[in-house]
Amino acid sequence: MLLSIEGDEATRKTTMAYTAPKPCVGFNFDIGEERALYGAGYTRYFEDKKINIVKYKKGLAPQAQWDGYDITIYELPRPIQLEDSQLAGMIELWDYFIALFGDAASD
Repeated sequence: MLLSIEGDEATRKTTMAYTAPKPCVGFNFDIGEERALYGAGYTRYFEDKKINIVKYKKGLAPQAQWDGYDITIYELPRPIQLEDSQLAGMIELWDYFIALFGDAASD
């Protein structure tokens, strides 16, 4: 199952996404996963779930780390804003994400 959820800021989109059928693999494109998992909905939705948040480590190849977890969330590399019209790091972000996404979708 693939989910793409859009909406206004602070409307619990990420919380809703992580209530999907388990096991669930997510990719942190923003910084809302901690609030979504451990905020107001924690007791109701996530208290009994085994959660793995995988920190991004620059220079290391992404690896599947979701076995044995209900929810696994991968932090993604953050692009850097160089100027108003220029970002750096988008290729790194895409390469890291697509490698993990391919593994998750084929598992």
